[in-house]
Amino acid sequence: MAKKSAKRNRNRKRSEQQKVDRFIRWVTVCGVVGLVSIGCAIYYLLRHHPNVVVDRKEYPVVGIDISKHNGIVDFQQLAADSLSFVFIKATEGNEYVDPTFERNYALAKQAGLKVGAYHYFRMAKNGTVQAYNFLKSVKGKEIDLPLVIDVEEWGNDIFVDRDEAVKRLVKMVECIENNNYKVMIYTNKDGYKKFIRGNLDDKLLWLCTFKQPEKVVDYNWTILQYSHWGEVAGIDGEVDLDVFNGDRGAWQRWLQSL
Repeated sequence: MAKKSAKRNRNRKRSEQQKVDRFIRWVTVCGVVGLVSIGCAIYYLLRHHPNVVVDRKEYPVVGIDISKHNGIVDFQQLAADSLSFVFIKATEGNEYVDPTFERNYALAKQAGLKVGAYHYFRMAKNGTVQAYNFLKSVKGKEIDLPLVIDVEEWGNDIFVDRDEAVKRLVKMVECIENNNYKVMIYTNKDGYKKFIRGNLDDKLLWLCTFKQPEKVVDYNWTILQYSHWGEVAGIDGEVDLDVFNGDRGAWQRWLQSL
């Protein structure tokens, strides 16, 4: 009896070990498949971008926005490539100034492009202090387009209370307007719903969404950023592409109203 009992115990242990081994193999296979799936998804997102084609007859006024990340820009080539305007990053937060802003501004003006400037809004920072950082950088310059406040959560201080962030943003807008500049808000759909709607609805809107302009009907946008992956003469690598909401006549009337 003892021998039979020992044999049954060995068989039971062997069966249990086999179950454990099968479970480990199953978990391993699932893990490998999961990692491969995630890798494929990341690869797809990095390599496949929304293909937005703008009808240049309906929307002939096209521009770009740039910062130091775009490197050395040949603005004469940009102008020759039928671009009409460029928004240039000037500042960020309380103190940061884009090191290429002065050069980009001067060369863009020389090339005859309409020039705008933008500030990356830091949600955890004082709005008035940010406004003066921006105003100091554009002081004395002929800025053709409204001063833009870039409001987005990507890369920002996401744990800041929403209401506090909105209060700081409103303070920044008020400070800039009190210095006789018009303000435009840049954001995406989520940012608009979270920070702008119900707070700054009356401000000019520069909306980021990767759709054909004619399909963006639920937002009163003036400028549309429709791609992060554009290619233009004069810039090595990808660049953001933007379009004005109207024809050239509307563009000229809008410029005169600023």
